[in-house]
Amino acid sequence: MAQSDFNLQLIEEFRANGGEIVSGRFKGLPLLLLTTTGRKTGEPRTTPVGYTMDGDQMYIHTVNAGRPQVPQWYWNMAANPDITLEIGAETHRATAVLMSEQESERLLARFADREPRLQPVLDRMTAEAAPNPPRQIPIVRVERL
Repeated sequence: MAQSDFNLQLIEEFRANGGEIVSGRFKGLPLLLLTTTGRKTGEPRTTPVGYTMDGDQMYIHTVNAGRPQVPQWYWNMAANPDITLEIGAETHRATAVLMSEQESERLLARFADREPRLQPVLDRMTAEAAPNPPRQIPIVRVERL
């Protein structure tokens, strides 16, 4: 699947500004560039994603901007947890640790309480899924190597 023009522009802006997004709807949000290995192709795939710090632990959620499906990068991490992160101007190797469904729900509720821009997205996902429950939103803990 080809990288979307939108993601390519975010990646370019991120790298041109030392790891910051300085315009648009993601301005000022904590973003990183996540590189996974494609589970089918074996090729590297880089995607801008939001992250949350909880103490000294880093987490990535799969809200996927409110889309009804879990993002492909999550499935790539499930197949191969060796990842690369670009945070600010630094690059780190890391391991993705997939949280259980219960732990993901607990963490997501805590993150939504702290991040005012997250709760409206979750509310919209719930409304759009009705009368069915909204999809699960897996959380990934990142362990830097």
